[in-house]
Amino acid sequence: MDFQQLLVVNQQGIIAMEVIRKNNLELIRAVDRAQMVTVSALRVAVTVAGALYNQKIVLEKVQLLNETTNNMISATSRMLKEQGTAIQREAVEASVSPDTLKQAFADTLSALDDISTYKAKALPQMAQTIQDFRTIAEEGERQLTKMEKGQNVGF
Repeated sequence: MDFQQLLVVNQQGIIAMEVIRKNNLELIRAVDRAQMVTVSALRVAVTVAGALYNQKIVLEKVQLLNETTNNMISATSRMLKEQGTAIQREAVEASVSPDTLKQAFADTLSALDDISTYKAKALPQMAQTIQDFRTIAEEGERQLTKMEKGQNVGF
């Protein structure tokens, strides 16, 4: 009985060891498979993570670009609205007003009238001044003629 028991225990041990050996072989294959798959999965994960990160950066830049473009369009259209109206208003108002032209024309005509009035009043005085100058010039001519003839001119 001891021998039988020893035989059964040894057989059970051999079978158990065979199961352990087969399990070890499966574990080795599983580790090899896991190693190959894990390394490959890590490569894929790193590649995908890098690509996703780059896509996120590009997407953020595209969003910023779109936001900037929208802001520029909005700002320029607002400026166009404000300046366009202001420019049209100033372009119309930039011409000389009729009231200003009426006043300028009236002032100019008044100046012409004042000049005509002055000239009309000044002509007799100018004629007298011209006569006075003529008298002075005739006296000067007489004195020069005396000097030329050698006569003493009062020296």
